[in-house]
Amino acid sequence: MDGEYAVYLIGDCGSVSDRLLSELALRLSRDDRARAERFLRREPKLMFVMSRRLLEYALEAGFGIKDAEISTAPGGKPFVAAKNVYFSISHSADRCICAVARREVGADIQKRVRPSERLIERVCSPAEAELLGTAEDPAAAFTDMWALKESYVKLTGEGLSRGLASVDTADLPARGELRRFEDMHMAVSLFARTGEKGGVGVMDEERIITVAAEKLL
Repeated sequence: MDGEYAVYLIGDCGSVSDRLLSELALRLSRDDRARAERFLRREPKLMFVMSRRLLEYALEAGFGIKDAEISTAPGGKPFVAAKNVYFSISHSADRCICAVARREVGADIQKRVRPSERLIERVCSPAEAELLGTAEDPAAAFTDMWALKESYVKLTGEGLSRGLASVDTADLPARGELRRFEDMHMAVSLFARTGEKGGVGVMDEERIITVAAEKLL
């Protein structure tokens, strides 16, 4: 691993005012502005605008890329083909992250939840569900599993086309590094473009860059 990656985090999306939201939306591309206007509810519109602006910020701050042209790989995985840069976006509650890297990347952030039986059945393999029954903190264990699974299927480009219950974290060829922020969990996984197996190793604190919402203007 060459370490050419960074993770940008916004932790205060919920405090964004209507005025700031409108100003940020105006900074989006024409297509993204049109997509933002189609949201009927404020919360999904807010997270869409914040995640897209964070992506633009991360590409420029991390790799000097402005006005990136996003391409789509087979399976629907987006990347910046002209610059050979990969990215992954996720949000949960009022937090949003964007990982950018020279290698394929999958990122996920999840708010800790106490899972229902139905949610466990949807997310966990039978072996994982059994482990949750003996876990000291089932909510934390479940959220760890969920974040790792989501980041992994984003990494591979399978997204939601692959059921999460079919992914067992014990069998992943490379486990993502987990970093916790109070009641939030973040997982990032990196693979070499050559297909070689490898994990991200230690997610250094200096590679997790907190960005205030106003910085996205």
